[in-house]
Amino acid sequence: MLSLMLPYPPSVNHMYKTSGNRCYLSKEVNEYIRAVKARTPLCERYNAFLGVKLKVKIWVYPPDKRRRDLDNICKCVLDSVQKAGIIDDDYNIDCLILERREVVSKGRIILEIRELADERGIS
Repeated sequence: MLSLMLPYPPSVNHMYKTSGNRCYLSKEVNEYIRAVKARTPLCERYNAFLGVKLKVKIWVYPPDKRRRDLDNICKCVLDSVQKAGIIDDDYNIDCLILERREVVSKGRIILEIRELADERGIS
C-alpha cells in the first residue's frame, strides 16, 4: 500500500492547452506531475504497481467552498500518478473511491493505492 499527501490539483478543465493542431499539457499540470514525483519515495516509483489490479482512494480537501465536480479532480491526480511512474496504467484501477472532505488552506489530496488482491484477501 502507498499513501501520499499531495497538493490540490488543477481541474481537468485546465489540463490541456492547444497551439494550432497541437495539444499539450498545461504548465500547471506539468508542475503538478513534478510535485507528485517529489512527494513519492524513490522505492515506490517506476511501476511499483506494475500490471496489477488496483484500489485507489482519494480524499479531496478543497481550498475553498466553491462548487467543484469531484470527477474533474481525479483525472489530473490519476494521470500524474501514472506519469510519475507509480502505476503503469490507470486502466488497472478497478476500484476508485472519491470523498470530499472539509476545506483546508490551499487544499490537498490524500491518495491511497493498494493492490486489489490484497483488499480481497487473494494472493
